[in-house]
Amino acid sequence: MSSLGYAIGPRRRTLTTEFEGLDVTLDFVGRQIYAALAKHGFGTTLASLMAYARNQHAAYPLRADTIVTTGSLCGLVPTSGAGHVVARLGDETVELDII
Repeated sequence: MSSLGYAIGPRRRTLTTEFEGLDVTLDFVGRQIYAALAKHGFGTTLASLMAYARNQHAAYPLRADTIVTTGSLCGLVPTSGAGHVVARLGDETVELDII
């Protein structure tokens, strides 16, 4: 799960480095399934951009107007079946249902 995803939640104007080290927790069906500090999957913002440049998706070529996200701050977390998800990054919370 990297640059082809979408962010859900309020707009936040901050430097990317401010996310590093925030607590990330995921609850699925009322049970915590993940808890760790936020970190970039490729190490840094620049490393994420370089990884995308080296392995571009044909439908989304890297051009001057391309927006590249740095990917998930916790990586892909497996779940089983449908259920309610509560995700927290620092003091912000997002809730959604997997159906």
